[in-house]
Amino acid sequence: MVLFVVVILTILIFWAAMLADCLRRPVEYFPSGSEFEKLTWSLVVFFWHPIGAFLYYLLILRNDRYYAFLKGLMNNRNIPGARRE
Repeated sequence: MVLFVVVILTILIFWAAMLADCLRRPVEYFPSGSEFEKLTWSLVVFFWHPIGAFLYYLLILRNDRYYAFLKGLMNNRNIPGARRE
């Protein structure tokens, strides 16, 4: 019973994280860069729950220019005026 609850909570947290990422992600960081694609993915993740979240993770989040951009910011490579050593 405890294992079942842990698995369900894990799936729920993953689903919520994918939905939040989809809603907060700027439109230009989706593959086609259209508002329609953002709306479509939001609806897929919301209504298909874990299946939609897993598809979003595989097709959008893993192949992502947005997180590559953020990773570059973390390394101070893309910040204008940052000191480079």
